[in-house]
Amino acid sequence: MSFSLLPLVAALALVPAPQGAPPAASVPPPPAAAAWPADDAGLAALASRLVNDWMSRTSAPALEAAMQPCFQFVSFQGACDRAGAAQRLAAMGAGSPKVSGVVATRVGDALVVTCLVAVTQSAEGKSLPADAAPRLGVWQQADGAWKLAAWA
Repeated sequence: MSFSLLPLVAALALVPAPQGAPPAASVPPPPAAAAWPADDAGLAALASRLVNDWMSRTSAPALEAAMQPCFQFVSFQGACDRAGAAQRLAAMGAGSPKVSGVVATRVGDALVVTCLVAVTQSAEGKSLPADAAPRLGVWQQADGAWKLAAWA
């Protein structure tokens, strides 16, 4: 039986490799995720930048661009999904936010941030208190950028 397989093995050894597919060594690796800060001060600086960027977004498309598809939002008006949150947050406005008391923690691939935000906003046509109020955000890297998964 081994004599009958020998011609087949010899024939397969002479078949050229398929054309068009690059060798595995020439395929570029996927982009690496940005490096995490090395210490608590670096995490706090990153968190401050992310919160300030988030609070500066005032239109629904700009807000949605910074959100994960699974984004969740909770406020005194209740909880909502990504689309509802973008509309609600854009309607609230965010005049000159002041962020303070930032605490950032890395949990796996998530950056959990608590802070105080003093900002002029309105809801349902009524001005909200502009005093600093606690906020909670959870960011993750997606598509090469930090995206918000939850905000409360």
